Amino acid sequence: MIQNKKINKLITLLLVFIMGISLAACGKNDAVSEEAKKASKEFVYRGEVLNFDVAAENISRTFSANNRIYFHTTLYTDTGVTNEIVSFDFDGSNKQTIPLVFSGNSYANGFGVDNDGNVYALVSEYIEDTTDPENYIYKENYFLIKYSGTGEELWRVDLAALNTTEEYFYVNNLLVSGDKMIVVSSLGMFIFDKDSNMVQKLENADGNMGNIYTLKDGKVMVSEYSETGETFRELDLNTGKTSEEPIKIPGMNYNYSYYQGYSHDLYLADGYGVYGFNFGDTELTKLMSFIDSDIDTSYLNNIIGLSDTEFIASYNDNLTYETIFMKFTKVPPEEVVDKDVITIACYYLDYTVRSRVVEFNKTNPDYRISITDYSTFDTMDDYTAGITKLNADIAAGNVPDIMVINNQLPVNSYIEKGLFEDLNPYIEKDEELDENDYFANILDAFSTDGKMYQLVPSFNVLSVVGKTADVGATPGWTLEDLNKLVASKGPDVVTFSEVTRMSMLYNSIQLSSSQFINWQTGECTFNTKGFTDLLEYLKDFPEEIDYAIYEREGYWENYETMYREGRALLAVTYLSDFATFNYQKKGNFGEDITFIGFPAENKNGSAINYSLNFALSAKSKHKDAAWDFIRYYLTDEYQETITYNFPISKEHVAKLAETAKQKPFYLDENGNKVEYDQTYYLNGVEIVIDPITDAEIEQVMNLLESVNQVVAYDESLINIITEEAESFFSGQKSAADVAAIIQSRVQIYVSENL
Repeated sequence: MIQNKKINKLITLLLVFIMGISLAACGKNDAVSEEAKKASKEFVYRGEVLNFDVAAENISRTFSANNRIYFHTTLYTDTGVTNEIVSFDFDGSNKQTIPLVFSGNSYANGFGVDNDGNVYALVSEYIEDTTDPENYIYKENYFLIKYSGTGEELWRVDLAALNTTEEYFYVNNLLVSGDKMIVVSSLGMFIFDKDSNMVQKLENADGNMGNIYTLKDGKVMVSEYSETGETFRELDLNTGKTSEEPIKIPGMNYNYSYYQGYSHDLYLADGYGVYGFNFGDTELTKLMSFIDSDIDTSYLNNIIGLSDTEFIASYNDNLTYETIFMKFTKVPPEEVVDKDVITIACYYLDYTVRSRVVEFNKTNPDYRISITDYSTFDTMDDYTAGITKLNADIAAGNVPDIMVINNQLPVNSYIEKGLFEDLNPYIEKDEELDENDYFANILDAFSTDGKMYQLVPSFNVLSVVGKTADVGATPGWTLEDLNKLVASKGPDVVTFSEVTRMSMLYNSIQLSSSQFINWQTGECTFNTKGFTDLLEYLKDFPEEIDYAIYEREGYWENYETMYREGRALLAVTYLSDFATFNYQKKGNFGEDITFIGFPAENKNGSAINYSLNFALSAKSKHKDAAWDFIRYYLTDEYQETITYNFPISKEHVAKLAETAKQKPFYLDENGNKVEYDQTYYLNGVEIVIDPITDAEIEQVMNLLESVNQVVAYDESLINIITEEAESFFSGQKSAADVAAIIQSRVQIYVSENL
């Protein structure tokens, strides 16, 4: 894997080098824009709500057979559980209900229906043996039960009785195919006929069988799980044997859910759309795009094909959380309204951005947004293939209008190549926005030479926290300061609780790499005493955690109070809201705390962390429209919705502070406000957490207004440092020798990326 990453890195660097020439190609962006416009029309489906007369909240499973859709519903009442199979024609008409009776404490794992309308249920039953009050025994039995079309139980097979070798036995799935019932279990597959006779058994020594599917031509495929992803084998129902060579689904196949196909062998669904796949193909066939179809969801369930261009599916609406069944019909591209297309590129998509894009597309009369999430190009063999492709596309001139940046992208290289637009002029001429309303240090941290190329609408602070009595009241310290503190404590006091050497090295790079790299000038200073001292400090941390400590008597009770009682000094913490500060001070530590930061020669050991980061392409043909989308994240409309981070708006942080000063409350049945205490449990003792005070808010605000470096998640940088540092930790080289090698490698890396 490391070798692959190095190869990908070399390719990426070469492509970034070429990028400056490629971007100048005349008319390239116009061609990209036209291609995006065309693509946005190819995968549009129109949804029609299907009103099945069944309560969605009671639906446990959905399946299809005999050109009907079936729902297993469960209704829990004071008198017990009611189970029913409710079926409809695909248009919601011709409702039929079959009552089912399960004995004991049971639930269904799977269902199927044969050509005669008989129902087969895979049922799990929990049995509790209470004969010994000191030692209750719980056992799970499994049954395959056949019911008539009126709900009469015709026969049942005790599946657990078939297990004669395994301590643990479970069933996965049931498929009814013609007159055969196939049960997938941890032991393998059991194939029964319609009269309850087991006619075939397929052993499953690895216990890796998953689901089972019937293809359009009647073939049966069984999925298997392995380290290389989900694969399929064909099952011969006559012999009970599976094909020797597994068939692999392209891409990150764990991301897909699978359903019986119509025009293809299988339907596949992920967070962006629906695809078709035929066994033997090397690529998926994209059928539907959720975003291009204006559907605010990240998945579809229960896909049932009706024709080459129609299917039924359910989804949970991201706004209402309601389960909706819809019939989806492909819209011919020529019927899709013609709009200019704004392209967004990202590597993993934030769900809030998805919702905003769908809203934008529905309401903007002139533009649509199309998203390419490059993480979908990752494979089970190469987890960075998406990053490589994104850089390759940019090098080829396929520059998106908007980029949603994350830490795995070479942002400094993009900026140096002139890829991004300065957003300051857009803010200055925007009548609703004023840069003085935002944290100046955050804007500056994402600016280069006074130009703001990145827009971060919210943030949190990654830091190190300790008792003020130990570390002092002023944030920032050096390794020398830390070592003096540790020396003043007893041998039983740990600095950080349960951390490894590599995790501490990783934290140090994230929090204080700016003391060794100046990305503005390209200067690196790893061959200094500050870095060799860091290596010496990290050497004393364990290579791995001794998990045996978790078994020691009283470990967890002592664990919960280790900071209060001074047995552990420091904690790495994400400060994302006022509550985090309050719980650390009044819960974990129990007294005044200081966000001291990670030790660094420049005493700058806290860093800004973000979840969203936008950039506008300097080559975009739709800059104003793209800015119209980005600017939303600076408006009050969005800033007031942020609660899981600190908004970049000072006004809205102040509002959150006022709320934090109040006791939490709820409204009773009469609409009256009822306050209650926020509590924290340590060793089973309830501790009341009083609301934050003005003085404590001021302490938090001082930190928020002073932090000026960004968390470094640069994987290539981390790999260089961790690879070379290992030779020091293992005693093969001195700290000075390792520092010199790291200095050379990182200097080359930084130079190539500026």
